[in-house]
Amino acid sequence: SPCDCCISCWKKYTTDIPPDEILSLTAIQKWRRYRRPPWKLILSLFIVVCTTTQIILFSIYIAPYVRNAKVAFQELLAPQDSSIVKSTIGQKCFYHLYTKQDLRSVLTHLSNTYFDQRNITLDYYQYSEKSPDTPDGIRLAVQSFNAGDRLFDLDYPLDDSLSLNHYTLLTKADIHKVWTHNISHSVHSIKQIDASFDFINYNLASISQPCYRWEVMSRFSSRSSGKIDMEVLASPSLCHMDMYLTVSHEEGFSRWSNVHARDACVALL
Repeated sequence: SPCDCCISCWKKYTTDIPPDEILSLTAIQKWRRYRRPPWKLILSLFIVVCTTTQIILFSIYIAPYVRNAKVAFQELLAPQDSSIVKSTIGQKCFYHLYTKQDLRSVLTHLSNTYFDQRNITLDYYQYSEKSPDTPDGIRLAVQSFNAGDRLFDLDYPLDDSLSLNHYTLLTKADIHKVWTHNISHSVHSIKQIDASFDFINYNLASISQPCYRWEVMSRFSSRSSGKIDMEVLASPSLCHMDMYLTVSHEEGFSRWSNVHARDACVALL
């Protein structure tokens, strides 16, 4: 009867397992003989199922979106001058700039693309979570040698100390001001320029169309003499919860929970 079965299971469960059998019996044998649940086996199977689910979701929803978005940013910010040399290492593309005009034209193109993106891009981008249509500006970080052109004069002792200056471009005209007053006269001693900005974008192919915040950066590095190498870097992260709280707290939390509860496994990646 069911009662006898329960009593039998309970007796087996309360019976102490001999020390030698603790080490020699398998998880299934312990269950059959002493009704000890194979917790480690259950946990291992659960981990395998969760990991497999994450990999499948990643390959279906996230990986294609991230890959295509990075390619889109790279094409949007690529130099317009076809004479600029391009090289590829794996999935990374580098553009080699040899003249001041090349560097200025690429920086200008980056500025124009950022401020005019609604008229240029096929995809839909927002500038920020709270102000979708208001540009936050381009962050410009210029790292250069303090010695300037004296770095190449053998009459002076070698000074390889660096200085880092930050600028914010709030309009398309600002890049020309920064170039004229801060970059053009020290272009020979520049070590690296990072021009970065943020975009908000949506993965429409995912389960719940989650919002992603992209940090996009064009990096200009003088790795070797005679040229500056440009590469486009882009890294995504899920939008903050603050954007869902710009309405009422109850409605905002409801929107946030509906989106992220369904995409919880995807977000863990």
